[in-house]
Amino acid sequence: MVRVGRQRNARRIETIRKTAFYLTLLLVFIRCCQIHELIYYRFHINTYAVIVVGAPATLGLIISKSFIRPFRLPQAYCWLGFSLWMVITVPFSFWKGGSIQVVGDYWRTDAVMFLLIGGLTTTWEEFERLIEVLAISCLLCLVMIKAYGELDINGRTTLPFGALANSNDYAAHLLMLLPSVLWVALTSKSLLMRIITICVIGYGIFAVLSSGSRGALISVAIGTLYFLIMASRRQRLVAACLMAIMLFATMTVLPKAAVQRLLSFSRTEDASEEAMESSDIRKRVLEEGISRTLENPIFGLGPGNFSNFEGVSEAANWAPPHNSYITVASECGIPGFLLFVSGVVLSFRTMMRIGFKFRRKPEQSKIAQAAICMQLMMVMFCVAVAFLNFAYSFHFPFLVGTSIAMAYTSLGPRSPSRAHTRVRSLDGREGNAEMGYLSV
Repeated sequence: MVRVGRQRNARRIETIRKTAFYLTLLLVFIRCCQIHELIYYRFHINTYAVIVVGAPATLGLIISKSFIRPFRLPQAYCWLGFSLWMVITVPFSFWKGGSIQVVGDYWRTDAVMFLLIGGLTTTWEEFERLIEVLAISCLLCLVMIKAYGELDINGRTTLPFGALANSNDYAAHLLMLLPSVLWVALTSKSLLMRIITICVIGYGIFAVLSSGSRGALISVAIGTLYFLIMASRRQRLVAACLMAIMLFATMTVLPKAAVQRLLSFSRTEDASEEAMESSDIRKRVLEEGISRTLENPIFGLGPGNFSNFEGVSEAANWAPPHNSYITVASECGIPGFLLFVSGVVLSFRTMMRIGFKFRRKPEQSKIAQAAICMQLMMVMFCVAVAFLNFAYSFHFPFLVGTSIAMAYTSLGPRSPSRAHTRVRSLDGREGNAEMGYLSV
């Protein structure tokens, strides 16, 4: 009877976990495609979708005790430490009210992402569903850009609504999503699906570059180089040819003003004056960010307070640092910066180790391809936000959670490579081997 009761309880807990997992997928879809902001823009209805979906998902995470699972990897401790350090800095912030709002918003909707994704994704099939949701979100984002995108006076595509209205911001967001479409192209057995996904990637690159973001151009270049290094010989040849065609077509179709801005890296006769002014502002606030970090090395200025501090200074400049890493350093101090960077680096290292482990195993090609695409996702996004203000967005907790989920589902006890491994315990009973995936 005791054994039967335990089995029923285990099934009940698993049902709660699965429900919370699918709610998490819905939450990822909402956050990545920004559908709730489109609804508000079109119909002026605030759906509170992030809270409505996120709250029961978090409750399921707690009831199923899945929040414990992410802490088998060190990046979870780093990200929890960074999130808690943000709270600690509030009493020492330049403007406590502003920091309380930033920290409150972050903890309410963003910080939990690494626990939801890392804790609730327990099988490789579920991880594949996660990547597919990212790919669908990317497709919907591109549809929104096509349907609602507008050209500003500098020939840059912008959105008229939402948190990604800024050209630079939506470009960085797309760069995080596009590798999921690449994974579908690499793993699909259907030729038609591969053609469709390649076309989506091509339009995605066009949409990214049409933003006129030079940081996005640098990110695309570095991401392409990274993929060519990590991919197989056949993939390199195909990718190099396709990328050359895509870039040529993109530069041909883009408005002349956007192309001029993309190529304006130094002051020449053909350089965009607006782009050069933007570079001067970014250089100045970057120097100010480093200065503020050295002046307040422990607690910083407080989350969200760099612009406020600069605004009341003699320069009366309300501009943010335009660098996510300097934002963290100047507003959360060096301890917060180290925790932040450690979480990102450890997440990337996890994905690299998974890639190296499975790259020579043809029967596990989907895992190897996913590892490359997830690395590419981190490389391009982390380069892009070095020129933007994404420090407290959901993107970084999402990436940390994705690395944890990938490690657990590809190398853990319920992974495709170990799901059928059987061991006999000392008392003679058989069960799945709880293999230690942290040694990867």
